Amino acid sequence: MIEKKYLTFPEPPKINMATPGSQIRLDRLVALCKGDTARQLRYLHQFMELIPAGLEQLRQCLVLEDRSGIRQAVHYIGPQLIFFGLTGFSSLMEKIEKEATDLPWPDLARSIQACVPEIEGAIAELEDLIKTHPNTKDP
Repeated sequence: MIEKKYLTFPEPPKINMATPGSQIRLDRLVALCKGDTARQLRYLHQFMELIPAGLEQLRQCLVLEDRSGIRQAVHYIGPQLIFFGLTGFSSLMEKIEKEATDLPWPDLARSIQACVPEIEGAIAELEDLIKTHPNTKDP
Protein backbone atom coordinates (compact mmCIF):
# COMPACT_ATOMS: atom_id res chain seq x y z
CA MET A 1 0.00 0.00 0.00
CA ILE A 2 1.26 3.46 -0.88
CA GLU A 3 0.15 6.18 1.49
CA LYS A 4 -0.04 9.82 0.57
CA LYS A 5 -0.91 12.40 3.17
CA TYR A 6 -4.64 11.55 3.39
CA LEU A 7 -5.13 9.02 0.62
CA THR A 8 -4.15 5.37 0.33
CA PHE A 9 -3.52 3.84 -3.09
CA PRO A 10 -3.14 0.16 -3.92
CA GLU A 11 0.38 -0.91 -4.86
CA PRO A 12 0.75 -1.04 -8.69
CA PRO A 13 1.22 -4.53 -10.13
CA LYS A 14 4.88 -5.45 -10.34
CA ILE A 15 6.66 -6.81 -13.37
CA ASN A 16 8.41 -10.12 -12.91
CA MET A 17 12.09 -9.19 -12.98
CA ALA A 18 12.90 -12.43 -14.86
CA THR A 19 13.92 -15.81 -13.62
CA PRO A 20 17.22 -16.72 -11.96
CA GLY A 21 19.88 -17.31 -14.61
CA SER A 22 18.00 -15.02 -16.96
CA GLN A 23 19.83 -13.41 -19.85
CA ILE A 24 17.75 -10.27 -19.59
CA ARG A 25 17.72 -7.49 -17.02
CA LEU A 26 14.61 -5.43 -16.52
CA ASP A 27 15.91 -2.90 -14.00
CA ARG A 28 16.37 -0.25 -16.72
CA LEU A 29 12.84 -0.83 -18.00
CA VAL A 30 11.37 -0.59 -14.51
CA ALA A 31 13.34 2.59 -13.75
CA LEU A 32 12.38 4.19 -17.07
CA CYS A 33 8.69 3.40 -16.69
CA LYS A 34 8.46 4.42 -13.00
CA GLY A 35 5.75 1.91 -12.17
CA ASP A 36 3.72 2.43 -15.36
CA THR A 37 3.07 -1.19 -16.27
CA ALA A 38 1.23 -0.30 -19.48
CA ARG A 39 4.35 1.54 -20.63
CA GLN A 40 6.50 -1.44 -19.66
CA LEU A 41 4.34 -3.67 -21.81
CA ARG A 42 4.65 -1.26 -24.77
CA TYR A 43 8.46 -1.45 -24.51
CA LEU A 44 8.34 -5.25 -24.33
CA HIS A 45 6.16 -5.36 -27.45
CA GLN A 46 8.53 -2.96 -29.21
CA PHE A 47 11.38 -5.35 -28.45
CA MET A 48 9.36 -8.24 -29.86
CA GLU A 49 8.69 -6.28 -33.07
CA LEU A 50 12.28 -5.18 -33.66
CA ILE A 51 14.51 -8.00 -32.50
CA PRO A 52 13.15 -11.02 -34.41
CA ALA A 53 13.19 -8.98 -37.64
CA GLY A 54 16.72 -7.77 -36.93
CA LEU A 55 17.86 -11.29 -36.08
CA GLU A 56 16.46 -12.57 -39.37
CA GLN A 57 18.29 -9.79 -41.23
CA LEU A 58 21.49 -10.73 -39.41
CA ARG A 59 21.08 -14.39 -40.42
CA GLN A 60 20.48 -13.46 -44.05
CA CYS A 61 23.56 -11.24 -44.09
CA LEU A 62 25.65 -14.08 -42.66
CA VAL A 63 24.52 -16.37 -45.47
CA LEU A 64 25.28 -13.68 -48.06
CA GLU A 65 28.55 -12.70 -46.35
CA ASP A 66 27.28 -9.14 -46.44
CA ARG A 67 29.49 -7.13 -44.06
CA SER A 68 27.63 -3.88 -44.59
CA GLY A 69 24.30 -5.59 -43.92
CA ILE A 70 25.70 -7.18 -40.77
CA ARG A 71 26.82 -3.80 -39.50
CA GLN A 72 23.34 -2.37 -40.20
CA ALA A 73 21.56 -5.28 -38.52
CA VAL A 74 23.76 -5.06 -35.44
CA HIS A 75 23.13 -1.33 -35.13
CA TYR A 76 19.41 -1.91 -35.64
CA ILE A 77 19.02 -4.42 -32.81
CA GLY A 78 22.00 -3.54 -30.62
CA PRO A 79 20.52 -0.74 -28.53
CA GLN A 80 17.42 -2.81 -27.67
CA LEU A 81 19.52 -5.82 -26.71
CA ILE A 82 21.80 -3.72 -24.54
CA PHE A 83 18.84 -1.95 -22.92
CA PHE A 84 17.46 -5.35 -21.90
CA GLY A 85 20.79 -6.43 -20.44
CA LEU A 86 22.42 -8.57 -23.12
CA THR A 87 25.78 -7.02 -22.35
CA GLY A 88 27.76 -9.52 -24.40
CA PHE A 89 26.18 -7.98 -27.44
CA SER A 90 27.68 -4.56 -26.68
CA SER A 91 31.21 -5.93 -27.04
CA LEU A 92 30.21 -7.51 -30.38
CA MET A 93 28.82 -4.16 -31.51
CA GLU A 94 32.09 -2.45 -30.68
CA LYS A 95 34.06 -5.17 -32.45
CA ILE A 96 31.93 -4.96 -35.60
CA GLU A 97 31.93 -1.18 -35.56
CA LYS A 98 35.72 -1.06 -35.41
CA GLU A 99 36.66 -4.11 -37.45
CA ALA A 100 33.75 -5.10 -39.71
CA THR A 101 35.63 -4.41 -42.90
CA ASP A 102 39.00 -5.76 -41.71
CA LEU A 103 38.11 -8.73 -39.52
CA PRO A 104 38.57 -12.05 -41.35
CA TRP A 105 35.18 -13.40 -42.40
CA PRO A 106 35.38 -16.63 -40.36
CA ASP A 107 36.10 -14.63 -37.18
CA LEU A 108 33.27 -12.19 -37.84
CA ALA A 109 30.80 -14.96 -38.63
CA ARG A 110 31.86 -16.98 -35.57
CA SER A 111 31.40 -13.94 -33.29
CA ILE A 112 27.91 -13.31 -34.58
CA GLN A 113 26.88 -16.98 -34.54
CA ALA A 114 27.97 -17.16 -30.90
CA CYS A 115 25.48 -14.38 -30.02
CA VAL A 116 22.49 -15.85 -31.87
CA PRO A 117 21.49 -18.34 -29.12
CA GLU A 118 21.69 -15.53 -26.54
CA ILE A 119 19.39 -13.36 -28.65
CA GLU A 120 16.98 -16.25 -29.24
CA GLY A 121 16.95 -16.93 -25.49
CA ALA A 122 16.13 -13.30 -24.76
CA ILE A 123 13.29 -13.40 -27.28
CA ALA A 124 11.85 -16.52 -25.63
CA GLU A 125 12.17 -15.02 -22.14
CA LEU A 126 10.46 -11.81 -23.14
CA GLU A 127 7.66 -13.70 -24.90
CA ASP A 128 6.99 -15.52 -21.61
CA LEU A 129 7.25 -12.28 -19.66
CA ILE A 130 4.69 -10.61 -21.91
CA LYS A 131 2.28 -13.51 -21.36
CA THR A 132 2.54 -13.12 -17.58
CA HIS A 133 2.78 -9.31 -17.47
CA PRO A 134 0.18 -7.67 -15.19
CA ASN A 135 -1.31 -5.69 -18.12
CA THR A 136 -1.63 -8.63 -20.49
CA LYS A 137 -5.24 -9.71 -20.84
CA ASP A 138 -6.15 -13.37 -21.26
CA PRO A 139 -7.64 -14.03 -24.71
